[in-house]
Amino acid sequence: MHLRRALLLMALVLGVAAVVEALVPVPRQRSAAPPSQPVVTPAPTDTGGTTRTVGFRYPPAAQPPVRRLPVGTHAILVVSSTETGQASLEGLGQVQAVEPGTPARFDLLMSGAGRYAVAFQPEAARAVRLGSLVVSGSGRRP
Repeated sequence: MHLRRALLLMALVLGVAAVVEALVPVPRQRSAAPPSQPVVTPAPTDTGGTTRTVGFRYPPAAQPPVRRLPVGTHAILVVSSTETGQASLEGLGQVQAVEPGTPARFDLLMSGAGRYAVAFQPEAARAVRLGSLVVSGSGRRP
């Protein structure tokens, strides 16, 4: 009688384990290689302007870079990091998650002049300024 109960209990435990394994998602594999630095490349858009890809990295350089864009530019701002955290564009109210190998991408139309700080806040540390995005009204190319 005890053997039957033991076998029934074992079958029940194995059945519950199989159901739990079927319901829990498998964690995705992360690349061990650091993300590559984005390249700034202009491309034509429907409005006749240009699309610029501008990149910032965490950990930041000793001197935070300043990226300049003319008003009216369609910009893709990419923030890559070696740590998990949040990237933000201060003054534009934009915040996105960042993971190693999965950068934050901000799709922006720079319609007004201004200076915007790009910041990154790691999960267990204070926010760090990665650089600035300066949008100017001049027609010259940065």
